[in-house]
Amino acid sequence: MNYRKDIDGLRAIAVLLVIFCHLDVWGFEGGFLGVDIFFVISGFLITSNITTKLNEGRFSFKGFYLNRIKRIAPVLVIILLLLTIFNVFVLLPDPLKNYFDFLPYATLGAGNYAAANLGHGYFDAVSERYQLLHTWSLGVEEQFYLLVPVLFYLIWKIKSIKSRNILIISIYVISIAVSVYFVEFTTDFKNNYYLLHTRFFEIFTGSMLAVFYKNTPNIKSLLGITV
Repeated sequence: MNYRKDIDGLRAIAVLLVIFCHLDVWGFEGGFLGVDIFFVISGFLITSNITTKLNEGRFSFKGFYLNRIKRIAPVLVIILLLLTIFNVFVLLPDPLKNYFDFLPYATLGAGNYAAANLGHGYFDAVSERYQLLHTWSLGVEEQFYLLVPVLFYLIWKIKSIKSRNILIISIYVISIAVSVYFVEFTTDFKNNYYLLHTRFFEIFTGSMLAVFYKNTPNIKSLLGITV
């Protein structure tokens, strides 16, 4: 899809919300919602890319996954490499062990599973000892990226657009129901916070927007920009 300044603006807002929350800036206690905003944006962009190529008959699983690797891996590898070198020289043995225990999970896009296996939650003070804890959200996104191209490839096999849309809406409703069930009726709080089964609906909200937003009327901003 074409470059969208408005989406980059939303990304910036989401990042600032999280940063201000972690810095304990007054009024931003709920800034962790920036992660949820980021999930929706990711779902929108990825699904827009997939469905556009499916409509044009040029979608490729190989191309999709290679593109994801090229976008994520270089920055992630550089950051982890520099951070590892730094930590080897400055951290005490126990924090360094915590770092190296987490590192393989963060590298392989499974930081959320490492986080879920810790003996405490994200908002506990002791969580500050784990430098790579923030990679849990990247893990959720990467796991979604593994599923979503297969999902929409199969959905696009349905020729009836009406049936296709009903199925997409049904998946969305089911994903919300799954999240509500696990959050409200189970006590596995860490898994419910970190893992994809309760976060899927958030990213799929962006997928829904990607599929249906073209059917909504254009809105002109005060600057005369159509969105």
